[in-house]
Amino acid sequence: EAVNGSDKFDVIVMDSLDPNVKISYAVDLYSNDAYIESLYNGLTESGILVIQLGESNTDDDPADEVGKFENRAIIKEKLKEVGFKSMHIYTEEHCEFQWPWTILVAFKDANTKQNWHRSAAETDLEIRKRLLTTKSGHPALRNYDGATHYNYQLPPKSFEISYCRQEETPDECAMLTTDEFVGVVEEAAYNPVVERRLNHKVKADKLAV
Repeated sequence: EAVNGSDKFDVIVMDSLDPNVKISYAVDLYSNDAYIESLYNGLTESGILVIQLGESNTDDDPADEVGKFENRAIIKEKLKEVGFKSMHIYTEEHCEFQWPWTILVAFKDANTKQNWHRSAAETDLEIRKRLLTTKSGHPALRNYDGATHYNYQLPPKSFEISYCRQEETPDECAMLTTDEFVGVVEEAAYNPVVERRLNHKVKADKLAV
């Protein structure tokens, strides 16, 4: 439902054909500039776009740009071009497929992504505030809670491996210390290397307090 009766939405979910399906109208969903721009313009300033991107990578997969997931690479670049400030990938195993499924979350405002990295307790509190109690007394959500979301916060290692297999290996793939990532973070709308390593550090710092 549109926000306050307007044409803008807080969240848009794009459940399209898988990116490896080579059908013309399916390809358009991942590469058509006008369509992708309409998704961006249909969101509020702090809006979020959620896209299913097919089965998860494996450690043996090449970079998306040269493999069967070429459309996955294309749409990430298109989303960055239209103005999405930050993108995050996670995988979900409750989709009843034979393989974990890939979900991309694109944040129109980089600050909105801070909510993504809440603690499990903070997420559970938000769930309790927002969801109605069921008549049965059972939880309203079967497969989601704060602890589940906590596991979504870092992209899988396989996506970092594929990212580093690009024809021109990104500099950050060779960086060893988190201090080296400072300049990269500002430019990276999608960067599983930076995201995994920096967020590991943030979580370690929190545990040390």
